[in-house]
Amino acid sequence: MVRGDRIVSIGPADKTRVPTGTLVVSGRGEYLIPGLWDAHVHALWDNERPESFFPLFIANGITTIREMGGPMLSKEQVRWRERVAAREVLGPDLIVPGPFVDGPQSIWPGSIRVSNDIEARRAVDELQNLGVDFIKVYSQVPREAYFALAGEAQKKRIPFAGHVPLVIDVAEASNSGQKSVEHLMGVLLASSSRGDELKGQLLAGTNINQLNDALVDSYDSARAAQLFNIFVRNGTWQVPTLTIRRARPFLAELTAADDPRLRYMPASIVAGWTSRDDPRQPATALVILSRKRLYQKELEVVGAMNRAGVLIAAGTDTPNPFCFPGFSIHDELALLVRAGLSPM
Repeated sequence: MVRGDRIVSIGPADKTRVPTGTLVVSGRGEYLIPGLWDAHVHALWDNERPESFFPLFIANGITTIREMGGPMLSKEQVRWRERVAAREVLGPDLIVPGPFVDGPQSIWPGSIRVSNDIEARRAVDELQNLGVDFIKVYSQVPREAYFALAGEAQKKRIPFAGHVPLVIDVAEASNSGQKSVEHLMGVLLASSSRGDELKGQLLAGTNINQLNDALVDSYDSARAAQLFNIFVRNGTWQVPTLTIRRARPFLAELTAADDPRLRYMPASIVAGWTSRDDPRQPATALVILSRKRLYQKELEVVGAMNRAGVLIAAGTDTPNPFCFPGFSIHDELALLVRAGLSPM
């Protein structure tokens, strides 16, 4: 029994008194689930119709999305959040961060670049004053600036979440209060018996894709268990985004499958999925093979985290390659089950 926007009672159909005039909906042959969240999307990218993906989220049962930033100004993201909340626009409820907070060498247009503690604290204050829901940390934030951002965010009681810069250990990020870690960033490195050596190579400029096999082969379950205990103690959420973690190494197979969901996507986005040359994602045969191995290990790690009690949220990284707005949350849930979570 639903009254207004609340469930007021639940009981067997033959024993529940239904007041006269109540709207009765037959559920025979149907199913009912709570509204879903996609905890990692880039729906409010800087385009002419940022609301164009909203119907796909609603049609797939997604009632809330956590926007993970982009070049759109904070005030514009907040404006879209308020328009949806006021039901001026049909769409999922929005949780918004404004642009990325990144380092001085950020490759992303519109990002807030910070190079020291003063700039980091100022960025937190400015974003909070603009009305964002949380701060999105990106990959190039310097160490001093990161800890200043973390301290200011905790002081101002605004969450911060996102990537883990390479100069920060993921355990340090958790201990500093980072609310969620995206894409399992830093987890395998911190779980490696060769972690210090491999991190040194990364800091020296080695592309992480050249170290995929080393991360898999040096995985230490005892180190991982210690890390997972830190996540549990601090309440640090993991958002594995397995949909994009799978899409990168299996891009050729996904492209060849001629997915019927492609017809819902703008042609410009689809073209970018199959033809983009991204220097961060080398596509040699050996790298692709190593990424497939890495993806299988990531599935195992997600299962181990779940068994350890680590908090896990479903996010897709839409609209990255073959991360379909709306549809792919169901892909993500299936992949989480494959990793070891129960269907429920």
